[in-house]
Amino acid sequence: DWWESQLKRYEEKAIRWGTLRKKFECCQSILKFVHGINNGHKLPLMECLDLPKQPRRELFDNPPSQEQVKQLIDAAYSSDKYSLRNQAILALANDTGARISEILSMRNKHIRPEKNYLVVSFPESKTAPRTVISYLAKPFLEQWAKVSPNKCAEPEAFFFCKGDGKPITYAAIKRSFDDALKRTQIPWKKGKAVHFFRGLFSSRAFDWSYALKHYWLGWAFKDHERAYTQLGYQQCVEQYFIMIKKENNPMLKEEQPFWNEQKVDDKIIEKLKEMPEFDLLLRRLVRQV
Repeated sequence: DWWESQLKRYEEKAIRWGTLRKKFECCQSILKFVHGINNGHKLPLMECLDLPKQPRRELFDNPPSQEQVKQLIDAAYSSDKYSLRNQAILALANDTGARISEILSMRNKHIRPEKNYLVVSFPESKTAPRTVISYLAKPFLEQWAKVSPNKCAEPEAFFFCKGDGKPITYAAIKRSFDDALKRTQIPWKKGKAVHFFRGLFSSRAFDWSYALKHYWLGWAFKDHERAYTQLGYQQCVEQYFIMIKKENNPMLKEEQPFWNEQKVDDKIIEKLKEMPEFDLLLRRLVRQV
């Protein structure tokens, strides 16, 4: 009866094939343990249950650009202050490729400023706890931090929280994401939802070295390199900024393009020209010359 109910959910597209397979395998492992059957042997009890054949992958050759992702994040905003929280979560998922479970488990102590970016830690991970940096999501994270119910709470308090300071669920973020996706109508891989940000980041970071990409995304290394290599976010900083500079990411703060000194100087001069005392000083210098 349980398996028939799961098959019905799969047929109604309430769950994907991968989820159905996991349920099948988990059930089989538990029953093998209960009956004292070696995991490598067959379980007669499960032989009458058929797992449907995995469907072929659908063609998806039009992934969303960062410009479209920006539209999606902007569309998640509303007059409700908690939409700032939802924007920050989506922006951080796009900027770091982290799993949504890792993001929602963050506490106040897991985010801190450093130089012109934020240092963000994901200590609760199903594979590898790690620390990365965030520049593109920084404005969104700072906006949420100003209005968060836990802004003055202890370091152990959840960074992303509800009105009572307790952690939020994935369902709440999924609703916000679905609404924004419906409004923007940008291309998105079917059935992936927020998790697709992880695939997008992996594609954007294609040129990264094997070790850096595996560290940043918390992937399991295929050899003994992880056991002997101690990496940290410091080793990723240069590669991260090279990536967002190369793609000319639309979420960069235009008023402060930190790697272009000429643009920075131009912006400073424009600001100075707005000051009456600077204009007066400039006239005096011209007269002296």
